[in-house]
Amino acid sequence: MSRTVDEFEPLVIGSKDRTTPPPLAAALRDALVDAGVAVRYELMVAAAHIPMEEEGGGVREGFEAIVVDVVVKV
Repeated sequence: MSRTVDEFEPLVIGSKDRTTPPPLAAALRDALVDAGVAVRYELMVAAAHIPMEEEGGGVREGFEAIVVDVVVKV
């Protein structure tokens, strides 16, 4: 399934991610935007590197809500 030019690519980042820290992820976001890629940037405050696997703080549920929102729009 391909996206149209009007759509965005999701970029979900955990604020506690030590593998891809938020400043590095923000630089990736900026580079994508500079390259003409529309990006939906989501910084999850309680998340680390793998939000879909995290149990506490509603992280997994928050991640799933983002995924559902993206899928519904495609």
